[in-house]
Amino acid sequence: MKGDRERCLEAGMDDYLSKPLHPDTLHRMLARCAPSAAAVS
Repeated sequence: MKGDRERCLEAGMDDYLSKPLHPDTLHRMLARCAPSAAAVS
């Protein structure tokens, strides 16, 4: 919904991912949050 991302980020979330999920977007987000885990995959 419009404004959800902004409200979530203002509330302190690190990032926001909406449906439908796209694998490349999910992978980039996970790499930012857990860079050592991205190196393993």
